[in-house]
Amino acid sequence: MFRFGKQVESALLALKALSGLKGEGLAISEICLKHGLSKNTLSKVMQNLHAAKILESSQGLRGGYKLQRNLRLISFYEVLDALGEIKKLKCTNNETCDLVQNCSISSPLQIWEKRFEENLKSTSLYELLNGNNNSIDTANKPNKIISETACL
Repeated sequence: MFRFGKQVESALLALKALSGLKGEGLAISEICLKHGLSKNTLSKVMQNLHAAKILESSQGLRGGYKLQRNLRLISFYEVLDALGEIKKLKCTNNETCDLVQNCSISSPLQIWEKRFEENLKSTSLYELLNGNNNSIDTANKPNKIISETACL
């Protein structure tokens, strides 16, 4: 299965915490304290999410971070992209793969990557963080695991 690093886990925990707020911001220190997160890691994450227009920030007594949009309007893809976690296969990203001359799996991998990206884009944070997986298209899931080393 998939493993997410500390940045993605921290982002998801913070976004879930922010989703329950009604108009006021939440300080990084409060989120860190509640979830036992590293302040340095969460600070970087929040800056990246702010730059991607997922969060807004404000200074002052009631300052902190808050969501710019409802979780239903933010895709999981947006979060992963903001954190630099979207890494395309070389053969689908106009990069040269060492195996391109003898590669017989480039086309199927491109199809799989497109489906995977579409699923990430169609999965809202609300669905992801609240356990609703209705957006996952199980009919079009690849039925075999493809090696991570192929055309990377």
